[in-house]
Amino acid sequence: MMVIGEVLDNISMTRWKILEIQHRLIVNSFSACLMHL
Repeated sequence: MMVIGEVLDNISMTRWKILEIQHRLIVNSFSACLMHL
């Protein structure tokens, strides 16, 4: 059971990192679009 818990922890951590990266990319592209206006 401990192994399953560790795997789930790793999956959730990876998911949060992906969300954070996506958020940064969206914010960066959005501000870049605003700069071009």
